[in-house]
Amino acid sequence: MKALYASLFIGLLSCVSSEAQPLSFNVQKITTAQGLTSNLLSSVCQDKYGYMWLGTVTGANRYDGYGVKNYEHIQGDSCALYSGGIRTLLCASDGGLWMGMLNGLVKYDYAKDCFQKFGDSTLNWLHKLHEAEPHQIFFGWNGGLAKLNNQTNELTYFDGLKSGLDAPIPAVYDIAQLGRELYLATATGLMTFNLDSEQFKAIPQVPETAGKRIIRIAVSAKGKLWCAFAGDRATIVQTNIQFNYWKSHEELEQPAVKHSNPISDLFIDRQERLWVATTYIGLALYSEAEDKFQLIKTESWMPHGIPSVILLNLFQDREGKIWGASRKGIFFFDPSNNLFESVTPGNHAGANEYLLNARACVETAHGKWWLGTGDGLFYMDPGTGETRYYGNEPDKLKVLHDNSVRALYIDKAGDLWISTAKGVNLLRAGKTQIEFLGEQDGLPNVVTKAVHQAKDGTMWVANFGNSGHYYRLPGEKKFRPLEEHPVLAPHKGYYGQCILEDSRGQLWFGLDGNGLIYYDPQNQSAKYWRRTPANDTNLIGNFVYSLAEDAKGRIWAATLEGISVIDPYTFRFTNYNTATGLPTNRYMSLAIDKQQRVWTGTSHGFLLLDNEGRLIRQFHIEDGLNEDDFTDRPAYQLKDGRFVFCTTRGFLIFSPEKYKTPELNLPVMLSEIKVFNKPFPTVSNVEELRELYLPPGNNFFSIDMLAINYTNPLQTWYAYKMEPYDKNWIITQDRRANYTAVPGGRYVFRYKATNDLNNWNVPEKTLNIHIGQHWYKSLWFWGLVFILLIIAGIMAFRRRERLKRDFFSLEQKAQALSKEKALVQYENLTQQLNPHFLFNSLASLGSLIRFDQKTASEFLEALSKMYRYILQSRDRETVTLQDEVDFAEHFIKLQQTRFGEAFQVYFTIDPLALDRKIVPVTLQNLLENALKHNTFDASEPLVVEIYTDPNYLVVKNNLQRRTVVETSNKQGLVRLRSLYQYLSDYPMETLETQDHFLVRIPLL
Repeated sequence: MKALYASLFIGLLSCVSSEAQPLSFNVQKITTAQGLTSNLLSSVCQDKYGYMWLGTVTGANRYDGYGVKNYEHIQGDSCALYSGGIRTLLCASDGGLWMGMLNGLVKYDYAKDCFQKFGDSTLNWLHKLHEAEPHQIFFGWNGGLAKLNNQTNELTYFDGLKSGLDAPIPAVYDIAQLGRELYLATATGLMTFNLDSEQFKAIPQVPETAGKRIIRIAVSAKGKLWCAFAGDRATIVQTNIQFNYWKSHEELEQPAVKHSNPISDLFIDRQERLWVATTYIGLALYSEAEDKFQLIKTESWMPHGIPSVILLNLFQDREGKIWGASRKGIFFFDPSNNLFESVTPGNHAGANEYLLNARACVETAHGKWWLGTGDGLFYMDPGTGETRYYGNEPDKLKVLHDNSVRALYIDKAGDLWISTAKGVNLLRAGKTQIEFLGEQDGLPNVVTKAVHQAKDGTMWVANFGNSGHYYRLPGEKKFRPLEEHPVLAPHKGYYGQCILEDSRGQLWFGLDGNGLIYYDPQNQSAKYWRRTPANDTNLIGNFVYSLAEDAKGRIWAATLEGISVIDPYTFRFTNYNTATGLPTNRYMSLAIDKQQRVWTGTSHGFLLLDNEGRLIRQFHIEDGLNEDDFTDRPAYQLKDGRFVFCTTRGFLIFSPEKYKTPELNLPVMLSEIKVFNKPFPTVSNVEELRELYLPPGNNFFSIDMLAINYTNPLQTWYAYKMEPYDKNWIITQDRRANYTAVPGGRYVFRYKATNDLNNWNVPEKTLNIHIGQHWYKSLWFWGLVFILLIIAGIMAFRRRERLKRDFFSLEQKAQALSKEKALVQYENLTQQLNPHFLFNSLASLGSLIRFDQKTASEFLEALSKMYRYILQSRDRETVTLQDEVDFAEHFIKLQQTRFGEAFQVYFTIDPLALDRKIVPVTLQNLLENALKHNTFDASEPLVVEIYTDPNYLVVKNNLQRRTVVETSNKQGLVRLRSLYQYLSDYPMETLETQDHFLVRIPLL
């Protein structure tokens, strides 16, 4: 019953049609979002370096593919633009960039990055700039026609009365040229101007032009001339340079639309194609074969649709791309390189995202298309663009189980199977009734993802039912659940996602989260793979969304975790994902072309791989995609070889054979140099710079490179190295090379660019860099320092050798002094143990014992104390003066026992000096020395005075010399002097007079 009702209402369903399918190009846009001063564009041109200059109602914008640099009117700045906006732009043959503005004519000064003004205040409302010959720039303005010699800056205003006209020159809106003739669109009709005679000629009016203000004109190399008029009609008149043929073209007329000045530009490109910009229906292209104009798709809601139907100016750059100025920004496209086409069926005025969400495509035997979306089914004639919608609408009978179409399939009988989110519909060949399949047919009303008819006639359905897969044998009318299958029953219950039958008749079932099933109908065998932590060497991911077979019979599986390639003979898996160098892990669909290249839609753009899983190219919206995100539906191949991929914003259609390796020779140049992150002034334009000098200290700098690649700068790779600072090439997509703390010296900065990361066989450029050095870092300075260091080293070596010799000398002297000290100490000891002294002392002691025992006892006690002191001080280098005086008193007492009044000693010691140091037994030696060398008796005693002088102890005796001294070796005082020389900075002194002998001992 549902099928009957659906057939009754099929004719009432919405239908959108047109006479012909509009042309479509992959359009890219630049708006205020990318930095334009305004979205109201008026003119476009390309300068000598390749920059695109975009004129707006507020100023000029320079675009380099990465960003926009703005120039606007600045009050009070004589180098800034005029106010009033830009109307026309021209890059002359000598590279000069000219701008015709509402309020005057200016030229851009590249070196100073400012503008030079020409003419006076009367020169305004400039409409067109045209270089007729080198250095001769003509411009049309409200006052007529003028000429500027850009070498002499001579400005010439033409007078119509003096140049062949019987009236002043009317406003000139446009200029075209063929040979030596200029063709002028004026307020009163067509005119010509001869460059040699500088004479004007008015073209007589004809019915096609009578009474009309001509605002645009174009002339082809073949002599065809086109003109358009101001007014509310989009009429274009075609004639020739002889003006003997006239024809009006009204294909672009749309009477329902009223707008003044409909045609805004006529433009003939280098391929002799005529393009038309209008102010209310967008862009059109003239077909010479059909002798008519055809509209270009606008589709402003699409990423690559023309942003507005209000266009003002057209231009072709050096690479052949067409640029258009609109009221919603600038747009451009390459008409000769239009790989991708977008198809979005239906009325998209306020279309919801489900309608744009593409799900499935199949082609009928008659070349028509069925397109499934997230919000219904479309039947489309790709030749005319006619579409018919099939879907459930409010207050109308149901046409489908659900508007969310998931898959489409045409079987061998030509029947269309429609898989939806709630079951399967069927449209039989030659019928208009859409049937509703369900439980009565053995199929549950659940999400259905795939339908396939095997070579043996078996129908297979993959869905989210309890069985997961259902099959119907040839001749049967009802589907069976998988659990009834003799081989595949163990794999029931796994939700199905896609089905592939390979060239050998083997079936592959991609599952939704549960892996992959293989079935061989001939051998009645099956295999199952599911990735688990314990088994991670087979299938890379368990969500299998698409399957394809290559020429080797290998099966490629697109999954959420990467791509798996299965050898159907060995069942060995090869996996590819980010770990193998691919840019993403999420793969939704794939197809393999005749060259065995793999095209795969992902959630991060469109990839082209070779048959070994290596990335050839990654495509994004900038490359012409209608969307970077693809839906989880398999790709489809049309009969003409084109692939259809489903995206979240329509169907992506392209011919894989049209893709060619992109041109590698990207023109690369320098665009900016900064030092300490500030622009650095150069002697010439940075783009032409070949030598760069940076003063001392300016060694923190950056160099910006630029390869003109407007189509997709994200595909541009840069390589650079500064020799000898960089050892290897630096390869990056960042076009800025940063250097910090670079030593002064000379370097060569080498750089190049490519849009194929695997191919660097491209020309390179160089920049010679000289970084100045401070004098203290210069080579001559360090050479001088080196020489001085050598001299200093030699001097240091010599000094070291001298010190070494002095050290050895001092060491020898020290050893000698040490020896002398030892000898003196030994001498002192021998003196202390002098046999004569001991003999004399013992003899005196023996005599005393017999005659005076009391004195003998005192004598023995003094002798004992004296030798005790000698024993205590023998290991000490010095003793206090107090200890030495006490010791000396014992010695004196012993001697006075022997000699009585003949030996007299007097002490005069400063108490403050008693803590000073002295060599042990010094006084005994000096007293014995006095006793040894002098005669004395009671009548002429030996008088010794011991007293202190600052820093000295003085021992003085009267001089009564003996004639013979038997025990003297005349070395005692010499060795004592050497000893004190070793211990003190003050010398030991001796002084002999006629009456006295004096010894001065330094106190330590």
